[in-house]
Amino acid sequence: MESSKQLGKAFLLVGVFLSCSLYPFLTFGESGEDIPGLQGLSVEEIVFWPIIGVETANSVHDTNELLSRAIMKLARAGIVTRGAQSKSEGEDKAPALVLTFLAKKVDGCKDKLLYTRNLELFEHSVRQREPKISTRSVMFGGPLSVEVIGIHDADQKRFSQDIDRLLDMFISSYRSAN
Repeated sequence: MESSKQLGKAFLLVGVFLSCSLYPFLTFGESGEDIPGLQGLSVEEIVFWPIIGVETANSVHDTNELLSRAIMKLARAGIVTRGAQSKSEGEDKAPALVLTFLAKKVDGCKDKLLYTRNLELFEHSVRQREPKISTRSVMFGGPLSVEVIGIHDADQKRFSQDIDRLLDMFISSYRSAN
């Protein structure tokens, strides 16, 4: 009975994530031309901000492998030339490609992970009628994908395929737009 309450809490948490963030930033189009935020964007401007963390039997190794995979994939595509570590003056206004990829244990459910993944391009935006007001806006990105998965489904192959799919979507859209 206690474990079903905990599982219910986990599903409620997933429901809250989904209802709060599933579609507000949906900007994937049929092609790059459908995404004005990518047109004219220079690869030299983009900063890559990966947020990657997976809780597996080999958490540190698996997380590092996924991070390396993402960086190499973007580098091979010629998309990203610098990472968040190379922060320079004025870089808070540079376009940021944020990869969120997390698989975290669910309290009270030893065989479950809360699996979250998303890729968004944020860019500094200035409010037209009030130029002193600015913020970071999503120029490209899909809905935050959140699900509860079994710990046995959390393997490097699945994670790698999901990262590749997210990055391939961006690479394809970027090339199409430019």
